[in-house]
Amino acid sequence: MKMTASQEEITKIYVTPSGVAIIKCPDCEMIRTLTVDKFRGTKHILNIKCSCKRLFRVKLEFRKFYRKKAELSGDYVLLPEKIHRGRLMVVNISQGGVGVHILGTHRLSAGQEIQICFTLDDKHGSVIDRRAVVRVVSKNNVCCEFKGNGSSHDKALGFYLMV
Repeated sequence: MKMTASQEEITKIYVTPSGVAIIKCPDCEMIRTLTVDKFRGTKHILNIKCSCKRLFRVKLEFRKFYRKKAELSGDYVLLPEKIHRGRLMVVNISQGGVGVHILGTHRLSAGQEIQICFTLDDKHGSVIDRRAVVRVVSKNNVCCEFKGNGSSHDKALGFYLMV
């Protein structure tokens, strides 16, 4: 019995910076390119019907960088005064930033700059110590965008994201 598009798993498709999604049929492996820039800024799932009659679903992902789930403990300090500090758990990470869960109370809000430090669970125990801008705060869940170049951190983080 063949599943319908609504019953099967949704495949995540990364969209190019120019707004193009490259979609591959899970049955016949035919490749189709779609211009999907009109969906940017919204969460969108498309129902695709291939020429082989297969129905399947794809979720459009407009992120610049791949995001990896994580469970890494660390610290942060609010800049520039460095008075407000606290503990955090990195819950997801990419080359462009992190999603963290703040442990305890905090005074963070969107637009503030923080210094964030945590250790990757790679074989080298690489320390990531970066400045970041707080972009989203939802209770104790905070999304941050890394600021500037991270020098040697970028290489360690790049390798970490590949495995």
